[in-house]
Amino acid sequence: MNRMTGILVSTLLMGLVALLGCGPQVDQRYFKDGKQYGVTEGNFRDRWWNFYERSQSFTEGKFYAEAELDLKAALDQREEDQRRARTYGMHFIDYFPHRELGVVYYHTNRFDQAVSELEKSLSQSESAKAKYYLNLARKAIIKKQGAVQQPTLNISSPQPNLTTNAFSLDVSGVARDDSYVSYILVNGIPLFNELAQKELPFKTTVDLKPGDNTIVVEAQNLAGKSTETTIKVKVDRNGPLLAVDEPLDGQSVTLPQVEVKGVVFTNNGVTGLTIGDREVAITPGRTVKFSQVVSLQPGLNQIGLRAKDTVGNETIGKLNVTFAPASAVRPQSQRSAPTPLVQSMFAASLLTATDSSSPRILAAAGPTQSEDKTTPTIRISGLTKKTVVFMESIFLQGQASAPSGVTEVLFKGENLISHPGRNVFFNQIIKLDKGINEIKLTAKDAKGNQVEEQVQIERKVPVGERIGDRMPLAVLPFEIRGEQHLLAGVVYDVLSTSLVDQQRFNLVARGPELLNILQEHKLSKTELADKDHAVKAGKLIGAEAVMTGVANETPNSIEIFCRVIDTETSRILSATDVFDQDKSPQRLKYLLDGLSLKFAQALPVTEGKVIMVKEKEVMVNIGAESSVKEEMRIIIFRPGKVIKDPDSGAILGADNKEIGRTRVTQVMDKFSKSQWISKESPTEVKPKDAVITR
Repeated sequence: MNRMTGILVSTLLMGLVALLGCGPQVDQRYFKDGKQYGVTEGNFRDRWWNFYERSQSFTEGKFYAEAELDLKAALDQREEDQRRARTYGMHFIDYFPHRELGVVYYHTNRFDQAVSELEKSLSQSESAKAKYYLNLARKAIIKKQGAVQQPTLNISSPQPNLTTNAFSLDVSGVARDDSYVSYILVNGIPLFNELAQKELPFKTTVDLKPGDNTIVVEAQNLAGKSTETTIKVKVDRNGPLLAVDEPLDGQSVTLPQVEVKGVVFTNNGVTGLTIGDREVAITPGRTVKFSQVVSLQPGLNQIGLRAKDTVGNETIGKLNVTFAPASAVRPQSQRSAPTPLVQSMFAASLLTATDSSSPRILAAAGPTQSEDKTTPTIRISGLTKKTVVFMESIFLQGQASAPSGVTEVLFKGENLISHPGRNVFFNQIIKLDKGINEIKLTAKDAKGNQVEEQVQIERKVPVGERIGDRMPLAVLPFEIRGEQHLLAGVVYDVLSTSLVDQQRFNLVARGPELLNILQEHKLSKTELADKDHAVKAGKLIGAEAVMTGVANETPNSIEIFCRVIDTETSRILSATDVFDQDKSPQRLKYLLDGLSLKFAQALPVTEGKVIMVKEKEVMVNIGAESSVKEEMRIIIFRPGKVIKDPDSGAILGADNKEIGRTRVTQVMDKFSKSQWISKESPTEVKPKDAVITR
């Protein structure tokens, strides 16, 4: 056979193979803008994955009739939508024929059929793209039907006109509409929601500022109709102000009784007042004057004061008064010369004691204004110069005194007292940052004298609640697919930042730091798309789990799919995705914040108790109902000794003692079995010990 004959035979054979193996022929009808559609990689062998792949190409080119035929052919061979469907050998694809058929129906205005296929897809395998197009199809049907009502919006929390001392509160409720509620916005910020519902419950946390807060909740349906509700919340974190004019703190008197006089101020209404060991009868109100006679014992007496308001704020204090009977006073020749302040106060007390015209029992008066050169005193109760706490917030309470009257107590430029007094007791709840907090107070009196007091509070986070106790996660570089790669780097950075801000995971490596480690071990970005290589990379970094992702960007859409994989067992702990046709920076951040939230909800931080210990198996009372999954790690701990304020008895928190760690091996509805993984023996673990998922 000569060379020309061989070429001819080869050409005929290739044509025959093409005729037999490629199904419908691809011709010039499937070219647009220089690109050919209706194509597949490799040979077309009439298998379900061949039809599905070609349908995707047809849909991309908007050849919807051809795409529909291929999708139905794929469904004839394999019915259910599925992620990681096995094709042959160890090859897997994400297979969503019902979803893609629904998309075709939507683009060809067959909206009822689109809804049917998309709902079927979601019943078989959840995907963000199916939810997106189901919203569009339902919206198109609603638009054809005409008149649409507004959603109804019921707020279950908070109650209207609430007054609180909290730093944040939960806003929750439910919106209802037969036209499907698509969004809930709180103060203009949309809560993450992918699928519109006829009944959409919601819950979010809103930060509060001192004073009046307005919370606006809005519900929108698919037709664009909305309902808005405004909630007013008042925040008062200042405890009642106790202004005591008599006696002055530290004063000495010669009579066995002293009259404690002053006034309590609060914006919310005083509900209780205790002086010494007696409850004082008061008429509740914003301003309450009081006068209470207190009996004294010889020597130093501490007179306790406590005032409460309707919000639950409480101010406590102590007055130090020394009772020195007149008979015990030494002759002048045996005493050192008193200071002008003490001399003046002592003289006033004698005048009071010998003044038969007045039946009242009064403490000594302060010095005259011309004599007053005394610096005010200020004391922060319950805190030393360096105090360690384990709470997010504390009561900053204290006392300031001055003979001429304290006019201001300043903290961060804010005056904590609303009324001057010779002795003022104040209280304010303050939020602490993690680590060192510098607290400085300045007291000023009516003569312009001032004094500062400064303490340092170190806020520590208890064991089990620290970021370092969360699941160590490495976010690996994403696999990039699609026609465009404009957002690839942005997606990775924004998602990583969102995961850090959310504080659910402990990100052990990302960005340039991660790339340097991978380069050292000669692992390329391409290799990381493979699960085994991703797990290997995670182990090198010291992560318990790795997040791998695929970003598929087209000119008109962005789809991001991520998985979290356990590095020890290679088990997929969670997998989820987001999809949108809006690629604006604002929408992209919304999507990636939502993706981060979906992983936090799928792998939540959940607390519980030990039920039973049997050798190295530990049973805990958290299970599937708490979203616990196999392979999740658990920290077992025991609360430590509670730290209390010695003056008020207020709890400053407690650290926890870690006992050990386990890995979940079996999950039931209400409990789980876990295996001991710590080096130490589990003999110390006891029922009712606390647990928290890592």
